[in-house]
Amino acid sequence: MKGLKDPKTGRFVNNIESKSCIICAKEFKSYFKAQQACSRKCGQEHKRRTYINPQKGKRRPPEVGLKISQSRKGMKFSLEHKEKLRLARLGKPRPGNPEKWKHNLESKLKNSLAHRGERSVNWKGGVSLLNKRLRRSLQYRLWRKSVFERDEYKCILCGADKKYLNADHIKQYAVIIKENGITTYEQAIECEELWQVSNGRTLCIDCHSETDTYLNRGKKNGV
Repeated sequence: MKGLKDPKTGRFVNNIESKSCIICAKEFKSYFKAQQACSRKCGQEHKRRTYINPQKGKRRPPEVGLKISQSRKGMKFSLEHKEKLRLARLGKPRPGNPEKWKHNLESKLKNSLAHRGERSVNWKGGVSLLNKRLRRSLQYRLWRKSVFERDEYKCILCGADKKYLNADHIKQYAVIIKENGITTYEQAIECEELWQVSNGRTLCIDCHSETDTYLNRGKKNGV
């Protein structure tokens, strides 16, 4: 038996060894001492598993990151490229840990505090009105949700649940702010009376508009 033919020299060699593939454990014969995989596919898989990225664990210098950022600034993907990206991800599960995708209440409050005021990317020197900021805050949304859940998402006056609902302060919002001398956003967040669920009630838009304190009607009526 002549053995296998060397593809480089064209000669037949007799030093054939029986080996077991390191990937699929399939038995194969080879005259290459360093060969560990039975096929190119298994060889590529073995290389992928054992490859060590020389850049792993190294931090990119700040000037390099800035240079890359500036070079990519203003770059826009074409519609064809966007479609390729969409098709490449289509049907594939989202990468990462599903348990970390949704933030719990503690994490939401922590993130809110970390990006508040001057730390926000949208900070413009404090030009927003206090009332507007409070009604957009996470604390207000949590209070509003708690009131709705307590009243089972129904108007407490007419029982409607299909209409647009409002969370109304029984003791007027502006009155609490005035009595507690609140002038800053931080003071309002720390005021317990402002966020008491017992001071809230669920009203539909029609019933709410009939109350004495709706919008600026409370000021006109001296409430």
